[in-house]
Amino acid sequence: MIFFAYPSSLLMKKVVLAVALLCAAAAAHAQDTRFGIKISGGIAKFRGDGAPNQTNIASAGGGVMANVKLSEVFSVQPELLYMVKGSRDERGTTPVRYHNQYIELPVLLRASFGGVFLEAGPQFGYLLTPQTKTEGSLEMTDYSQAAFNEVEFGVAGGLGYQLASGLSLTGRYATGLNPVFTNVGTTKVKAYNSVLMLQLGFLFPEK
Repeated sequence: MIFFAYPSSLLMKKVVLAVALLCAAAAAHAQDTRFGIKISGGIAKFRGDGAPNQTNIASAGGGVMANVKLSEVFSVQPELLYMVKGSRDERGTTPVRYHNQYIELPVLLRASFGGVFLEAGPQFGYLLTPQTKTEGSLEMTDYSQAAFNEVEFGVAGGLGYQLASGLSLTGRYATGLNPVFTNVGTTKVKAYNSVLMLQLGFLFPEK
């Protein structure tokens, strides 16, 4: 397979560095910034014309976050997450499950109305390890890294509720905007990640 001409890991590192610097600058000038942790669980599958006969697999992850208050209503929330997502491909005689491990960096604008909040924004992902599992097999098998785009650009949005203590529960949907797989020759494989998840988070009190 020919490696798809999307940004390399070098560009991903530059994107992460730029976002980190922006978040650090915002935090330095914001009236309050709270840091926290979160875990998530949900369902994932590939979507798109290049991914027929796909069904959901379990998705899970977790990581850290910072909430930078911009006003009484708006805040910016960058997160650094480890996520497992993929799909169950039922096109062949024996279904195959893709379980791909990503490091993700969502940067979401949050609008809060009392305890209820809405969130939306871009997210960037870097593929760590692609793995497959044939139906009936007990072991995961590492898949060729060259078959996948190692950098993913996507969007995420959600609705949640946060208690004054900092505990929150969020329903979030995220999807990739560039394909999961590299081109096959000159043909673009239109298969994209999609994840519907429920997240439990906690923001630590301000110091």
